[in-house]
Amino acid sequence: LKPFLDKRLELQVISNCLFWGHKVVIPFKLQKQIIQDLHSTHQGIVRSKALTRSYFWFVGIDKAIEQMCKACKACAKVKACPNKVCIPWPKSDVPFGTVHIDYCDLGSTHLLVIIDSCTKWLEVYLTPSITTKCTIERQTMPRNGQAENSVKTVKVSLKAALADPSNVGVDLSTILARFFITYRDTPHCLTKKSPAEMVFGRQIKTKFDLLIHSDSQISKAV
Repeated sequence: LKPFLDKRLELQVISNCLFWGHKVVIPFKLQKQIIQDLHSTHQGIVRSKALTRSYFWFVGIDKAIEQMCKACKACAKVKACPNKVCIPWPKSDVPFGTVHIDYCDLGSTHLLVIIDSCTKWLEVYLTPSITTKCTIERQTMPRNGQAENSVKTVKVSLKAALADPSNVGVDLSTILARFFITYRDTPHCLTKKSPAEMVFGRQIKTKFDLLIHSDSQISKAV
């Protein structure tokens, strides 16, 4: 009970739900389900923790996320060896001023991966081939053409999702759409904001927001 005692002045009950600040305190019997939902798009340990901090808290949540990710057989199948350190491109302060692109293959499918250097907004397009003609028709000529980290993020997450038994029979477009929602809602380690917040100035709504009360509701409860 000590973690709750330390936070006793920051805890409040709203509509029979316990909150620590704006985060929902998850009861023990629902903790496993929440962790599974957070990991459903297979973003990895760091990004799963970043997403969690926007919505939930319970004692030992970081450790629970680490254990879930490390025990995930789908993630283990596609886990790659550590890459050599890359020299980063100069930082762009203008949204979509510098755009990095690259291709990756997922089975017989070609994926054109595009990421904005400033906002970390990510786009992925299915293309019939990897020719220059297809690339330019889809996105015009980009200023820069390097997106290895984004390719890795997309490829590893999608491969793990496809290897997940719960996704049997789910088409790639649906899996990709689910990945986009989670990715764009997760704070990036460099900007400390989600791509959606960087582009639109606000967070996008997800299923996790159904658990979060508005400021007006919290004010009334207080």
